[in-house]
Amino acid sequence: MKNKKSLVLTFLILFFSFSLVFAVDIKFKGLVQNWFSYAQDNSNGDYSFGFTARRVRLKVVTKFSKKVIGVIQGSWDKQATGLIDAYLDLKFKDEFNLRFGKFTVPASVSTSLTSSGKLDFVERSMFVLQLAKLNGLAGFRTMGVQVSGKIFEKKAYYAFMVGNPETSKIFTPSVKSSTYSGEDSLFVGGRFELFPIKGLRIGSYATQSKVSSTDVKNTTYGAHFFYVINGINFKAEYMKGKKEIMATDSTIDYNGFFLKFGYKLNKKIEALIRYDVFTPKEDSFDTFGVERYNNYSFGVNYQYCKYVKFQANYVIRDEKMAEGFAQLNNNIFYINIQYAF
Repeated sequence: MKNKKSLVLTFLILFFSFSLVFAVDIKFKGLVQNWFSYAQDNSNGDYSFGFTARRVRLKVVTKFSKKVIGVIQGSWDKQATGLIDAYLDLKFKDEFNLRFGKFTVPASVSTSLTSSGKLDFVERSMFVLQLAKLNGLAGFRTMGVQVSGKIFEKKAYYAFMVGNPETSKIFTPSVKSSTYSGEDSLFVGGRFELFPIKGLRIGSYATQSKVSSTDVKNTTYGAHFFYVINGINFKAEYMKGKKEIMATDSTIDYNGFFLKFGYKLNKKIEALIRYDVFTPKEDSFDTFGVERYNNYSFGVNYQYCKYVKFQANYVIRDEKMAEGFAQLNNNIFYINIQYAF
């Protein structure tokens, strides 16, 4: 752990030093989210509570020129040090840009394509969080290269990426070695969006990857409809996925969706409600005996100032259980105290 912390710190220092010498412009961005959680303990029917530093992040954005931008983001999430982002953007023109490094894959817009500091609720919907886990992505990210751009007079956006099939699967051949080994398959993913009128965004995505070492193939696709304007915040998203395990000739099909509505009572206060569903195994159930997860979330956001936000959420969890399994007791109450710059 100490070596990992030292590596991330050294990387940040070197990047900062390099930026000071060569950059036209350098900006620091930070995010801290401290949580208080009060949740049902399913084992004894009582409640448990506690505090955690859920996210502590520092991002360095360096403009080497108007068309060359480097980004590196380190973290101390849940008291564990990590490297979140490390990529270079080459902006040729609006219609064509190139990104190389570690970054968010072009999938669901509700993943880290939506900044953690700008989430409507304390947590993303359950099926969105499961998407990363089921596809071997760390923080919805992997390493690779992406082309993207805005077309049709900026009324549409596209992105296409090829990268490692899992974030942890890296391939680093070296002349010091006599032979090399690694994965022989890639992650591929693409997203397309339309912006027909102000406040409206409609889009879809598809991804596929195969991990050759475990002979597992993952396929996901989905769509979204967002309308955010004049205090109205309506969002809907759907996802369907399949995990094919070749060794056992088995397939796990899963899906999920959410419907969300929020309204700003004034410039500082927003009230929200969300219904989200996650089906972990179609026509079956997971290890907890759950056929379908139903979550009803109620939230209030208070924007104290530009840099400080308070969020309070209560999530009623109502699972559809398989026959013979007892109902889970797992409702959650959260408070998030956030500051960002």
